[in-house]
Amino acid sequence: MAALLDALSDKTRQQIVYRLSIQPTLCTGFGDLGSKTRLSYHYAQLRKAGLTATEKHGTSLLMSLRLREIEVVFPGFLKAVLKGIAAEQPSLPVKPRGTSRAC
Repeated sequence: MAALLDALSDKTRQQIVYRLSIQPTLCTGFGDLGSKTRLSYHYAQLRKAGLTATEKHGTSLLMSLRLREIEVVFPGFLKAVLKGIAAEQPSLPVKPRGTSRAC
């Protein structure tokens, strides 16, 4: 639980998780949130906490939220977090999917 809370304490990671709750996204789809180096750090924190999964999709990497797995261990937790994020910023932009590897 501590790893989840730590990963979700950052606003950039909150926005990534929120967007992933809408749909899986290529790692390059978050370019508006910061530099590649900074985003790679955030991706690693989310993966380490068990919040995201990354899989190869052609020549790119597709990131998805592990909502079902988290829900089994912590029922209602992630849904409540997502609801809170949506209440703070209900219209987060969703960027078009990119094509290069960044995760």
